[in-house]
Amino acid sequence: MVDELVDPRRAEPAFVLPDRSMLEAWLEWHRTTLLLKCEGLDDAQRKARPVETSKLSLHGLVRHMAEVERNWFRRVLLQEAAGPIWYDPSVEDSELVPLDDALWEADLAAFQVASVSASSTA
Repeated sequence: MVDELVDPRRAEPAFVLPDRSMLEAWLEWHRTTLLLKCEGLDDAQRKARPVETSKLSLHGLVRHMAEVERNWFRRVLLQEAAGPIWYDPSVEDSELVPLDDALWEADLAAFQVASVSASSTA
């Protein structure tokens, strides 16, 4: 069983709001949840894959979310020619792996830039 994540930086949004307000609130709730899950972990713990057959790790998920936000908000909504950060179409799940040389601070900063950009774009 997983304990409920309780943190004053993460307040569950209302279920009844105008569309835009609700979407923005839930997106921020999920961003905050991901970052709180990473908080206090060392590099190896963030890069660990709890399921042996999965490529998914918390560090990889932060990279994935940076790519997703960059794609939807900059390339799709603004139609900018913003290239991917880590994504390589010739490598399946390339934003998730390899993480051996990945630097947490740099990847976290890229996620934060993508999030801020997405929020200001929408």
